[in-house]
Amino acid sequence: MENKKILIVSLSVVAIIMILGGLVLYISQVNQVNGLRQEVISEISLLSAKIEGLNYQQAAGLNDQSSVTGIPINTSASTAAPLTSVIDAVGIAYSNQIYGFSLQLPKDWAGYTVSIGDRAGRTYASFGMPGWSDIFTIGIYTKETWGLMKKDPVNGERDLNAYIGENNNYVFAMYQSQYVSDQRYTVQRNQFTDIKNSFKALIK
Repeated sequence: MENKKILIVSLSVVAIIMILGGLVLYISQVNQVNGLRQEVISEISLLSAKIEGLNYQQAAGLNDQSSVTGIPINTSASTAAPLTSVIDAVGIAYSNQIYGFSLQLPKDWAGYTVSIGDRAGRTYASFGMPGWSDIFTIGIYTKETWGLMKKDPVNGERDLNAYIGENNNYVFAMYQSQYVSDQRYTVQRNQFTDIKNSFKALIK
């Protein structure tokens, strides 16, 4: 009888161990599935952001007419009006006398690029770094174009909300990229608000 009790207890212990082992295995598999699911969701989100970024880049940079890199700025023959970039104690002072605006870039932007292009009567100046050309973009609109956009606020809402200033000839709007593909430039993207606040429309 005593041996029978020992056998029953032993079998019970083995059964409990097997059940616990099965639970541990099940939980491990569930965690793996959840991990894979999270990775898939992250990849989908990243791809969506990249698609948005590419669409944004195409809209901002189609038919580029000039590409200007870093310090000092060199202009092509077709854009021979003065563009200046000067390092001072605060950062990098950028001035565009072609369209009449200036802004201040932090020192982290040393070696930056500027691409200027036209699309459907609208001009875009995209500021970036080597490897990512449009960390932020300034839309440059004629007074006539801006006036038409104001008459259609539904389609022009994004541009109207991005307004940052104007001079006698142009109206300016400023847009931040949805993301940066090169994580080295996350710092530059996060400086968007400070750069935006430094923007000045110059008298033309």
